[in-house]
Amino acid sequence: MILLDDFSILPLISFDDFYQKMIKIIGDIEISKTKVLERKRIYSESGVLDLMGALNEDIKQAVTKTYFYGNDLKFSVSLFDMEKSEPVLSIIGKEFTRIRTASVTYSFLKFLNYNTKEALIVGYGYQAYGQAMALASLGVKRIDITGRNKLKGEKFSEQIGSSFHIESSYVYSKDLRDYKLIITATSSPVPVLTRDQINNSVIIAIGSYKNNMSEIDRKLMCEAESIIVDSKEQALNESGEISELLNSGCRRIDEVQSLSNLFHYGNMKKLNGSGIIIFKSVGMAAEDLATASSIYSRIKN
Repeated sequence: MILLDDFSILPLISFDDFYQKMIKIIGDIEISKTKVLERKRIYSESGVLDLMGALNEDIKQAVTKTYFYGNDLKFSVSLFDMEKSEPVLSIIGKEFTRIRTASVTYSFLKFLNYNTKEALIVGYGYQAYGQAMALASLGVKRIDITGRNKLKGEKFSEQIGSSFHIESSYVYSKDLRDYKLIITATSSPVPVLTRDQINNSVIIAIGSYKNNMSEIDRKLMCEAESIIVDSKEQALNESGEISELLNSGCRRIDEVQSLSNLFHYGNMKKLNGSGIIIFKSVGMAAEDLATASSIYSRIKN
C-alpha cells in the first residue's frame, strides 16, 4: 500500500486529471454506478468523528475518509481496490481536502467552459489558497481578495500573487458588481455576500458547513438563476444557505440542481433570467474518490 502525506501529495496534483475523474465518478451517481455514503457523525465530549465513503462500479475503486474535529484537524483517506478487496493508497494530513475542494471548483468552471481573466475570493485562509490555485490553473490572470481584516488580506494577496505569478490586490469596496466570478471561502456565520453587491456573477460558496452558517444572503439565493449543490442530502443537513432558501419558501428542493445531474446530463436548470449562478459546495465522498483515484493513477503510471 502506498502512503502519502501533505508534502508528498503536492507533486501529484493535476487539475486536468482530477477533472476527468470528477466528471465520470460524480456523473455516475445519476445511474447508480457511483454509490455514496453521506457524512456520518459521532459526537463525544472531546469532539466529533466524521466518516464518509463512496465507490464506483466501473473503476472498481472505493474510498473512505475519516477525520476528528478536535484540537488539530487532520484527515485520513483510504483508497481500496474492490477486485482485490484491499487498500492501495492511504493519505494522511490536511492537504488532500484542500486539493479536493479546489478540484471541484476547477471541474465546475471547466465543465461550464466559463472563461474569465479576473476573479474575487472572499477570505484568505487555508481553503482560499487552494481556490486561488485552481483559478490560476484555469488561466485566471487576476485574483483580488477581500475580507474584514485588511492586513491579512494584503498579505494573502501578496502570497498568491508571487506563488501563482498572477496579479492580485486587496479590495475594501463593498461594490463587487465588476466581478463575474466570486468565491466565498470563510467560516463566517453571517452573510459576506449580498444581492445589492453584485450583478450577473458565478458564485462558488465553499466556506460555510453548518446549518447555522451562511456566506450568501437569502435574497441573493432567492434571485439566483441557477442553484447547484454537490449533494442535495448533505446540503440539507450542512448548508445554512440552502436551509434558509427552502425555509423562506422562495424555492423548492426540486429546483436545486445536483452536481451529478449537471455533469451527467450537461444541462443547467434555470429558474429565472437573473444571470446569477450559485454553486454551494459542502463536499461529498464521490469527490474524494475522484481525487484519490486520480492521484493513485499518476503514481502507477
